[in-house]
Amino acid sequence: MLARINASNSPNSGVTGEFTAGDIDPEVDKPAEEDAKAAKHMQRLVKWNVEMLKQLLKQVVARRKALGMPNVKGVSLLAQTATVVDEVAEVIGFPPFDPSVSFDKLDYESVDLGAKAEEQLEQFVSDISLKFTKNDFHGVDHGSQVCMYTRKMLSRICSIPSSEQTEQAVADLDARTFGISSDPLAQFAVVFASLIHHVEHQGVPNSQLVIEKHPLTEKYMKRCISEQHSIAVSWDHLMQPQFEDLRACIFSDEEELKRFRQIVVNCVLATNFVDEDLLLLRKKRWEQAFVRGLHENSEDNRNRRATIVLEIIVQASDVFHATQNWHLYHKWNERHFTQVYKAFKKGRLMQDPAIFWYKSELLFFDEHAIPIAKQMSECGVFESTGDEYLS
Repeated sequence: MLARINASNSPNSGVTGEFTAGDIDPEVDKPAEEDAKAAKHMQRLVKWNVEMLKQLLKQVVARRKALGMPNVKGVSLLAQTATVVDEVAEVIGFPPFDPSVSFDKLDYESVDLGAKAEEQLEQFVSDISLKFTKNDFHGVDHGSQVCMYTRKMLSRICSIPSSEQTEQAVADLDARTFGISSDPLAQFAVVFASLIHHVEHQGVPNSQLVIEKHPLTEKYMKRCISEQHSIAVSWDHLMQPQFEDLRACIFSDEEELKRFRQIVVNCVLATNFVDEDLLLLRKKRWEQAFVRGLHENSEDNRNRRATIVLEIIVQASDVFHATQNWHLYHKWNERHFTQVYKAFKKGRLMQDPAIFWYKSELLFFDEHAIPIAKQMSECGVFESTGDEYLS
C-alpha cells in the first residue's frame, strides 16, 4: 500500500501536463527534502491511478451483478508465455449489446468492491509504480499520463449527457463504438494496459537491446522486447496470491480472464510502431474493417473494429505529447531527448541525438502521430476528437 512507497524508490521529476500540483522542484538543494517531495509525488500518482481504476472496476462488477454473475476467486490462471507477441489477436471477441445492463441502468457508485479488493488494488498499483525504471521519459510519470489520456478518451467516446440518455441513444452509442461503451471490462483492460505498458523499460530502444545482446533479447525472440517484458512482469505480479480478491473483481471466469489478457496484450503491443509483422497485421486489419468492409456490419467485423479502436486509443495516448499544445510537447520531448542523450553518454547509443533529433521528430510525426490521428478521424468513433488531435 502507500506506506510501502519510500523515497529511495521514487522518481526524481514531476509530471507535466495535467498533473499540476506538487511537481518536484529541481532547485531543491537538500537531498532529504528532495526525496520527501519525490515520495509525496509518487503517492499522489498512485492515489490518482487507484481511484481511476477503482471507478472502472466498479462498473465491471456492477454489470456482472446485473447479469447474475458472482465474483469468483481462484479462476484457473493462464500460463505465462515467453513470446507474448505471439498472443496478439487479429480480432478480439466482445459481448453483444444487452440493454438490460447498459451503463445508464446500473448504479456503479453503490458498488462495494470490498475492503480486501480495494486494498489489493492500491497495493498492486503501488508495487507496479515502483517497478518503473527511473527514466526521464519512459517512467512512472509517463505511464500515469498515458493512463490519464486513455481514460479521458474513453470518457469522451462512451458518454451521453444525462438529459439525452434514452434507450435508443444508448443503443446508438453502443453501435457507434462497436460495443466498447457497453463493455466495462474492455475499458478497465485498456486503462490497465496504458498504466503498465512501460514497466521496467530499459531506457533504450529495442534495437539497442539487440545490439547489446541483452538477456531479454533472446527471451523475447528479438521482437517487441520492452513491450513483452512489461506485460510479463505486470501479469506475473497480478497473478500473485496476495491479489486474489482483486482478480475476482476483474474476471469471474476463464472467458473473462482470457478476454482481459487478450486486450492487455493487444493494446500494449500496439505501442510498438516498428515490428514489421505487427505493422502488416494492423494494416491488413484496417483495410478489412474500414475500407473493404466499410459497409459490413457482421459481428466479426464489429469485433474487428472494436479491437482496432482500443489499440488506437492506447497508441494516441502513448504519443499524447505530440497531439496537444506546444508547451506539453516541448516538455515531454525534452525529457525524451535527455533520456536518449544519457544513453549516448553511457555508450549505449552510437550517435549523439542532437545530430538526428530534428529529423527523427519530423519522421515520428509523419509515420506515427499523424497517421494515428487520421485513423481516429476516419473510424467514426471519436467524432471531433480525431480532428482535434490531427489539427
